[in-house]
Amino acid sequence: MIETALVLAAVLLPLTVGILQFGIVLNATNTLTQIAREGARYASVHGTEANSDAAIRTYVRAVATGTSINSADLSDSRIDIAMVSGNARSSGNAIVVTLTYPMSKKVFIGSFFPYMTKLKQDYTAKSTFVLE
Repeated sequence: MIETALVLAAVLLPLTVGILQFGIVLNATNTLTQIAREGARYASVHGTEANSDAAIRTYVRAVATGTSINSADLSDSRIDIAMVSGNARSSGNAIVVTLTYPMSKKVFIGSFFPYMTKLKQDYTAKSTFVLE
């Protein structure tokens, strides 16, 4: 009985917590990648219109609504919209949407293991599409 208690406390509990943490972070990275892809797809169609940057940012936040990513964490400074190689916004040129998300919002294991707080704090998802 004592051996079981020691194994549960020393091995299985940290392993289970680590698996849960990995799943939460993996879900967040996959969701951010999908949101960036949706934003770039929207930008490829609407990127040449007037005030398109504001519309793209609004669309990205709308896509984030209802996911595991809080849309309030995607402020204007965390949504970057740029042209590849500084090209003009015209049909046939590539546009890039880059999202930077504070992954510290998803990491809870740092409270149990202080050395885990040295992990990368921001995750960046980038997607490129060609303007139509």
